[in-house]
Amino acid sequence: MSVISIQVLQAGAPLTTARASTLVVVTDSAGATQNFTLTGTESPVGFIPSVTVAAGAGTVVITDQDASNNPIGSPVSVSYTTTGAQQQLASSGATVTTVTP
Repeated sequence: MSVISIQVLQAGAPLTTARASTLVVVTDSAGATQNFTLTGTESPVGFIPSVTVAAGAGTVVITDQDASNNPIGSPVSVSYTTTGAQQQLASSGATVTTVTP
């Protein structure tokens, strides 16, 4: 098992509806999924400090949501691997850092 951290800077852009939260779904190399809802109250904002995943490649899907949990725009899907130290995924507005490979 590996541990990653995720910093979500922004999800879909531009926003046309008030964003109430951002749903982050992590799928690891074994196919296991974990869901996280970011509400802006995290410290720092948009930070998920510790996610235990199977070693290898996985994906992070980021979706902005309105107050009724309806998606705003299209989800952003980004790939990561636990073999690298840090992956800046600038086009998606997310950074995935391997804490423990």
